[in-house]
Amino acid sequence: MRYKPSDFGVLEERRRIATELPWSHAVLRVLELAGYAALPCHDDAWVAARLALPRDEVRACLEALSRAGLIRWRGGRYAATAETVDMTRGAAEPRQRLKAHWLDVAAGRQRRGDPGLYSYNLVSVARGDLARLRALHVRYFHELRQIVSDSREPDCVALVAMQLFELGA
Repeated sequence: MRYKPSDFGVLEERRRIATELPWSHAVLRVLELAGYAALPCHDDAWVAARLALPRDEVRACLEALSRAGLIRWRGGRYAATAETVDMTRGAAEPRQRLKAHWLDVAAGRQRRGDPGLYSYNLVSVARGDLARLRALHVRYFHELRQIVSDSREPDCVALVAMQLFELGA
């Protein structure tokens, strides 16, 4: 996708929101749920309950998403626009902070014993095979994104946290 120069300020604002209010992206995903669409009208408490967040944090996220043009008010509730937040570009430090936030969320849920799949596999492997594992990791990520893209009438929001790195490197 090609952007006009005037778009870059909007893109940077959306990236800023994503890093300063990391739950905003999760709130956006909740607004895409079939259950939200079935509500008679918007309910901050319903959104907050889906993510186990305080209502004031949901409200701050909704206000920021609205200002950024990522959601619009329609028929008594919010609707996601076709706009996106591309976090693959821009400064590295905010992207790293955002990744750290979601890894912290995953670690906290695992520590509490919340339901989910929390896996690890500590291995010794030849460097050539580590390169193969990296390629597999990338293919898995792309296939996961395709499944998400193809999913119709979503009814839950999930966090997938993936890591692969050499220890001691």
